[in-house]
Amino acid sequence: VSQSRYHASPASILVMSFDFLEDQLSSSTEAVKTLPRIKRSIQSINSSIKLFRDLQQILNGKKQISKTLISIYDTCLSIDNLISEANLKYHKKQKVSYSFINCNKEDTFKQDEQLLKVHILTAILDNAVKYSTDDKEISITFKREDQHLVFFIQDWGIGLPEDFSSNIFKFDRKFQRPGLNGENGSGITLSLAKIYMNLLKIDYEVTSRSIDLDASNHGTLFKLSLPLAIYRDWE
Repeated sequence: VSQSRYHASPASILVMSFDFLEDQLSSSTEAVKTLPRIKRSIQSINSSIKLFRDLQQILNGKKQISKTLISIYDTCLSIDNLISEANLKYHKKQKVSYSFINCNKEDTFKQDEQLLKVHILTAILDNAVKYSTDDKEISITFKREDQHLVFFIQDWGIGLPEDFSSNIFKFDRKFQRPGLNGENGSGITLSLAKIYMNLLKIDYEVTSRSIDLDASNHGTLFKLSLPLAIYRDWE
């Protein structure tokens, strides 16, 4: 065992162990089907542990929130990467489209880029991919509203029933839905995303319409509002 493994979390060590087992049992059909599912579950637990550690460090003052200028262009690149990661994770081919209202890619806003990407956008986009079919793109709209830049993240997935939608940020098993491929969700990432949005003073709204209610018009919309840093005059 290498020295670095002694510093890994138990969940990380389990993931590495499953890598080894997959190599050794590659000829077993049942193992090939079962091990990847178990590995994904452990990876999800490991990711949640890291999220909790980051939050604990911020709340204890050991890690500072560091806001820097971020361009819309760089945010689009981050979103593209997060969608690609989610596609790989869920074996999807989900695409994303962008539109800009009263703003352009060079405009900037001030925020902690790492926390925004890792703890907020990752949670929202991961769910968008997990609950959507590949035939409809996820729509991302950036819009300037007064002195704020607003993100609209719209997926056209299965949506949520009304009682689920109003409790989307609650860490409660009864408000969880399996993904389109039967993936289980813990509800942890969106619960933590809400905490981070409050810490970063990001205003947010969520609306959702279930496919059970309307088979032709369904999906979930996240609206995030952040202060806009303006470096040019607007007409």
